[in-house]
Amino acid sequence: MKVLFTSFLFVIGFSSIAQHVGEYNSDAMVKSEMNHAQKLRQRTPLATQNIDITYHELNWVAYPGDYKITGNVFTRFTVTSGQLNQIIFDLSDTLSVDSVLYHGNLIIPNRPLNNTVVIPFTMPIDSGNIDSITVFYHGNPDRSFLTKFHSGAGVSTPEVYTLSEPYGASDWWPCKNGLSDKIDSVDINVTTSIGNKVGSLGLLQSVDTLGTDVTYHWKHRFAVTAYLVSLAITNYSEFTVYVPVGADSFPVLNYVYPEDSTYAAFLVPRIVDMFQVFDSLFIPYPFMAEKYGHAQSQIGGGMEHQTMSTMGSFGDDLMAHELAHQWFGDLVTCKSWTELWLNEGFATYLTGLSIEFLRPKSEWVSWKTNRINTVTSGPNGSVFVTDTTTFWRLFDSRLTYQKGSYLLHMLRWKMGDDAFFMGLRNYLSDPKLAFGYVTNDDLIAHLEATSGLDLTEFFADWFYGEGHPTYTVLLSGTQPNYAVNIKQTQSNNSVDYFEMPVEISFNADTTIVFDNTENDQWFPFTYDGPINYIKVDPNKWLLMGNPQIILGSEDIEKAKITPVLYPVPASNLVTVSNISGSFNATQISVMDITGGLVQVSMQTNNGNLILDIENLPSGVYFVSHPNWEKPLRMVK
Repeated sequence: MKVLFTSFLFVIGFSSIAQHVGEYNSDAMVKSEMNHAQKLRQRTPLATQNIDITYHELNWVAYPGDYKITGNVFTRFTVTSGQLNQIIFDLSDTLSVDSVLYHGNLIIPNRPLNNTVVIPFTMPIDSGNIDSITVFYHGNPDRSFLTKFHSGAGVSTPEVYTLSEPYGASDWWPCKNGLSDKIDSVDINVTTSIGNKVGSLGLLQSVDTLGTDVTYHWKHRFAVTAYLVSLAITNYSEFTVYVPVGADSFPVLNYVYPEDSTYAAFLVPRIVDMFQVFDSLFIPYPFMAEKYGHAQSQIGGGMEHQTMSTMGSFGDDLMAHELAHQWFGDLVTCKSWTELWLNEGFATYLTGLSIEFLRPKSEWVSWKTNRINTVTSGPNGSVFVTDTTTFWRLFDSRLTYQKGSYLLHMLRWKMGDDAFFMGLRNYLSDPKLAFGYVTNDDLIAHLEATSGLDLTEFFADWFYGEGHPTYTVLLSGTQPNYAVNIKQTQSNNSVDYFEMPVEISFNADTTIVFDNTENDQWFPFTYDGPINYIKVDPNKWLLMGNPQIILGSEDIEKAKITPVLYPVPASNLVTVSNISGSFNATQISVMDITGGLVQVSMQTNNGNLILDIENLPSGVYFVSHPNWEKPLRMVK
């Protein structure tokens, strides 16, 4: 809990970020990522699998505004099994292969028009051998190689940047475009016109000028997956922020538009505190031997390119999200897009942790409330991605990002802080996983080892299962001997019962955690005095619908009832369930977002209230009743 980190918070200086600015809308970020992904053709990677790529030298020529790339890619590889008679690289059919060089000889490649280049060998290469090859190519890339313009002082300036997740790396360079083989190291040389800077992975080695051109050489010596290789080119201004590490420091290099340099220089230093939060909770920044950085673009959100994120802005939440990916998504990368939450759910939760440990408590409460409201706005959907070809599902904000993040929050609650954070530290530090690809099973193994829990049921319910629970809690008895009864309904029948510890506060001065493992379960407890008020999950650990609270048979008429409204959004009929106690439909009020009353027809049916909203204009409305704890949000 927070107590564990009190001294740490004083060290990093809470006040330096308490009045944060530039908060980024997470749904807008996800929408931007999804919109880009939808422009990509879903491609099954066809590149050769029985090779291990150990090194790329990537040489590119690109001028902002030209909409084309010329380059050559040198690849060193090891044959891992069998005999290698040919190499296949994934490469868009829109790009032309000029030649292939192998041992000083030219090879004529095949282009079967399936977005690959096939390179045959006259002699097979045996397993265990190390070899190399160079592909020369050019063309007009589409989708993932983006040329846009930014404006400052009335001047429109072209830029180039790349955005390859999930399937787009082969849109602009020949590669092994999948989640099976990380490149051990890369050198990146990019030639462009003088006046531009080139941002990319690793450490900048040199900037060489020849005539009207300039060549940037970047060196990266950590394993990287193909979709995280990037470049960004325009007339950047540059500044560096340093993150203290003991008596030393490492750089956060920033390439930003000249017109935004003052704004960026004000906001970016806030990232120092975020580094220190993540370093403390997890492990030290994994690429500390090189750098972290930002390259500004017209991306509309951000992309966690390894050691240099591509950024559309520099709000606290966006910076935290992309920084978090350097641990979760870059250091360890999901092995299958079906488990994309291992990247995005984690980055979303770490954004929440940056709020918990660096901002006022009210903002942490607000973050949790917003996640709960977003996820419970629909009754269905799992964190597990059943169809990775449907981009709106892959990048579904409600499920992959928000529900994935709250899955972690509930794991933390179930395991306790010590076991949860230790499990994640062990997961990131595991030499079999670090700088590689990971699965749910890898994560679960480390969490179970530190907690001693069997998490099979938890993941069956919350990862593979759909929906969420809604609790009904009944208080019975008189002082000092009381009991609570906990019942649960599920929004989707894929889960029989969500087994979770349930925290309940009594009279706002006593909190008890009940280990709720079955429906209609009674828990006796003692309390010295009358109980006039109870609250379910006061600290918002659970992903659940609004609970119904009944204070005992003698108090039912006075109880504040919190019903459940569904579906959200709706087009014609809305149902309000859990309406018990003293209920009179004539006391129902429906208001628009301005607070004005609107008229709808309604009727009761089997204990439910049915509202007909077919004639209402589209928008957000609120339904209230004097006996309800708070109004219900309704969307048409």
